[in-house]
Amino acid sequence: MSPHVLEHLAKEKGFVQRKSKYQAKELVALCVWLSQQVASTSLTQLCSYLEVSTGILISPEGLNQRFNASAVKFLEQVLANLLAKKIHSTQKILHQYTTTFKHIRILDSTTLQLPDKFSSHYQGSGGSSHTAGVKIQLEYDLLSGKFLHVYVGEGRENDKTFGSTSLQTIRPKDLYIRDLGYFDLHDLQNIHNKGGYYISRLKLNSRIYRQDLAGEQRQKITAVKPQSNPLIFVYADESGKTGSEAYLIVGSVWFNDMQRHQEVQHDMRAWLAENRERAQQEQIRFPNEFHFTEMKKNQLELYKQFFDKVMQFSDMMSFKAVTVRKSQIQYKTLEQSVYSLYYQLAHLGIEHEVQSGRLSLPRSICYYKDADDGSDKLHLEETRQLLRERFKSNYEEELRLEIMSGMPSKTFVVIQIADLITGAVSRKLNMPEGNNHKDQFAEYILERLNVDYIRHEVSEIDNGQTAANIEFKQEQDMFYVHIFE
Repeated sequence: MSPHVLEHLAKEKGFVQRKSKYQAKELVALCVWLSQQVASTSLTQLCSYLEVSTGILISPEGLNQRFNASAVKFLEQVLANLLAKKIHSTQKILHQYTTTFKHIRILDSTTLQLPDKFSSHYQGSGGSSHTAGVKIQLEYDLLSGKFLHVYVGEGRENDKTFGSTSLQTIRPKDLYIRDLGYFDLHDLQNIHNKGGYYISRLKLNSRIYRQDLAGEQRQKITAVKPQSNPLIFVYADESGKTGSEAYLIVGSVWFNDMQRHQEVQHDMRAWLAENRERAQQEQIRFPNEFHFTEMKKNQLELYKQFFDKVMQFSDMMSFKAVTVRKSQIQYKTLEQSVYSLYYQLAHLGIEHEVQSGRLSLPRSICYYKDADDGSDKLHLEETRQLLRERFKSNYEEELRLEIMSGMPSKTFVVIQIADLITGAVSRKLNMPEGNNHKDQFAEYILERLNVDYIRHEVSEIDNGQTAANIEFKQEQDMFYVHIFE
């Protein structure tokens, strides 16, 4: 964008109102090129950067006055113009869309963690060790390239609530595209009633009805039918069966509904594809999969980036692990102990989820584990049988096993996440004095998840009554490790 174009945009947005030595191009230079930490760099330093790079001399007080609402609107418009140019240069908007729809409105949000000191103004979602968080809502018109809504709120705020609020500006022939976080039957009906269109995936418990041929008018085009047995998705991994480690461990990632578990899988696969393509362009080696034991020293930062991406979905999942000290296992093989750990993982995990209010019984569990960890069909079948018997004995119809299956970790990214969680716990328990890159990564994971440890007598490993009599901490909502020893 030329200085002339920038100046024109700045006048439109009220940033430039008269001749001045500090113009639009200087603001863009300062905020984009000269300093990557504009918000935390002192005004004096920013003035120094500006003078050295552009020859423009301005006082700190004068610069402070130029960081105003008009500057924000101007920079927002610069971003919108560049984004529109990028989209229209890489993909041609079909003529049929431009003639059918007046606007194609795409709405989405992102959540970022903030330092805890901001929690009084920006309360977080409660899904991580940070108490503060911010959520940014952005609605963009694909046809005009303009931002329709930009809203910054608390991290705990609900997408659906904002989605309903933003529909106050519904216009005929507008097309609304949103993900399932904004799904609301009343909103869809509202768009339809006002002559608009929408594209949305359906929630699992939604059904579509067609008007019957007899002409009976159905007032509800979409009806919601509650599931009699809602699903829990548990992705698990094992560690310590074959080596000299002191502890045998089963770690896991939990999702309490299908929608969230599908969204995380989709977004993580997209992140992997994007970063793998970038690595190929830069001729950098990118891991085929993220596994704890395969991490190289020079991949530490990349693994942290992967886990940072995982933490963006911290409000959609929880993490749990159970472990037993192998030297205290009596009258059992390690394989039999693994069966018990899988049961305790479900039993103690359900207890935590019910106490925290995230779910209620009855439920069905979908258990998945890595198909490449050496487990054979006999091992899986024996585990299935044991879990079904113990669920039936201790929970009757309140909890049952829907499926237990081995899945390829290359396709199911959440299995890779479970691998990293299990590896971190194993490293902490089995090599507490270690100090290499894997120990650093394990510490990074456990600190991000604010892990808490609960210790049990090893004799309780086969107990499984529905009341575990554990008082889980209200402030701990992410990761529990249960240790039997």
